[in-house]
Amino acid sequence: MFNTYHLINKEPFLNRPSAKVFFKSSNHASAWDFLLENIDSQEPAVMVSGNYGVGKTVLCLKLIEQLEQQQVPHVYVSTPMQSYREVLLGICGALKIKRIAASADEDDLHRAIYKYLDNNPEANVVIIVDDAQEHNSKNLNKIRLLANYTQGGHYFFRLFFFGSPAFQQRLRAVDMEPLDQRIKRRYELKGLDFEDAKEYIYFRLINAGAKGSPFFSDQAVEVIVDSTEGVLRKMNNLCDMCLQIGASKGLEDLDAELVREAITALGWEDAPLIAESDDKSGDGADAIESAPVAAPSQPSVQAPVQTPIQAPVQAADAGYVATDVAAEEESATTGFKLHSDVYSAPPHQQPSPQYQHPSSVPPAPASEPPVLQPMTPPPVAHPPANGYYPANSNAPTAYQQPPAQPDNDAVQESTQPQSETVWTSWLFRGVVVFLLMAIFATIVAKDLNIGG
Repeated sequence: MFNTYHLINKEPFLNRPSAKVFFKSSNHASAWDFLLENIDSQEPAVMVSGNYGVGKTVLCLKLIEQLEQQQVPHVYVSTPMQSYREVLLGICGALKIKRIAASADEDDLHRAIYKYLDNNPEANVVIIVDDAQEHNSKNLNKIRLLANYTQGGHYFFRLFFFGSPAFQQRLRAVDMEPLDQRIKRRYELKGLDFEDAKEYIYFRLINAGAKGSPFFSDQAVEVIVDSTEGVLRKMNNLCDMCLQIGASKGLEDLDAELVREAITALGWEDAPLIAESDDKSGDGADAIESAPVAAPSQPSVQAPVQTPIQAPVQAADAGYVATDVAAEEESATTGFKLHSDVYSAPPHQQPSPQYQHPSSVPPAPASEPPVLQPMTPPPVAHPPANGYYPANSNAPTAYQQPPAQPDNDAVQESTQPQSETVWTSWLFRGVVVFLLMAIFATIVAKDLNIGG
């Protein structure tokens, strides 16, 4: 379905190894150089190890293609289901030994091969064993003994083993020690990192005939790498599911949320959440709450005016403070540019220069006194409850904290002389005492008149 929607000629993420779809990541390119070097060497045995799905079989097919170009006789043991007798028959076919009876057993095949090699002392045969960890020890030791055959100091057979880390564990067994000692040159194949994974995805899309669609965001690629550990086969499975879900929803731009939905559809473990670089705060209140707020100053001491810091436009977890909103909006739209005929992959995006972590700002020198600059808030009819005013054309920062307004009554009271306050207090007390005495005298005089 997604082939028709995205106008792709074929399925881009097939799990079918092919030498024509060989992606030279930094690690795979080194592995290929390792194999090329050992084609012309006389080393009896070499090994390439790596987890399942990292691309060992593709390297095998690429190696076979190179051997055919150089016309080097070779045998490819692609599955452990092949018996040792079938390996010998493959050697006879590579050396073009004729007159082999269909009922020939292993001994008959050995004699035919050794006779041919004795007559051709310069012959060389490469035996490639894929999925070596799946072969039983008996067959592996027989192949090793076959490679021991020599004539005048010349060894006719060279072994190339491709296996998982489990094969290295098997080589430590007692019965596998002779083979372990002969494998001197080894290379470990690993998964892709972010940069290689991003290029690999678009390499497969372009190889399938895609022209600018679909598009995976950088956050989507990060989730893909984290959930697959850069293993090619897992990446193929996940990207294929992403294309199916995206086509069903009519989407050409595939984001991290869609990748997580594909992970759920595959029944995999949930991928770790990765903050989107283009996520903005939900509203102005969230941006204000995330802005750093200075501690309130004491009434008697005026706090120094701090350097204004704009409220972060990104999510608080991003760890960066935006200094240029327009530049950030422009950078959010950058990334993989879509063209009608080809993808253009930019280098890995680093934090933009307009972002600066607060902890990296050097503090002001202690020797320089703080410069006190009054900050007059713009006229606002209804100031917010949290005390912050929105930006305007005259305000130097996006958000400002208004300076504390002095209390007129308190100022007036504090300017009154201390002596006037004390005199007024005693005068009030004297008036009260005088009134009480007058009332008492009036009562006594009235009682005396009544008694007389």
